[in-house]
Amino acid sequence: MFALPGLNHCGGGNGIDDVDPLGALEAWHEKGEAPKSMLAKSKTYAGKEFLVCAYPKVATYVGGDTSKASSFVCK
Repeated sequence: MFALPGLNHCGGGNGIDDVDPLGALEAWHEKGEAPKSMLAKSKTYAGKEFLVCAYPKVATYVGGDTSKASSFVCK
């Protein structure tokens, strides 16, 4: 399960609105490994990337540019 902050139930909202869950499912099917995280972006916050972690883990800042997903890890 992936919780996407600010995303309404069927899409829209003021948070993450650019994520590819189908790509994650296809990779899971083809490689046999469940996704642990996904990269997401937001039109509301132009240029900002988000690391979305599989529940119950959350994205935790580890240093660097806070607008880049690479500055976070799932813990």
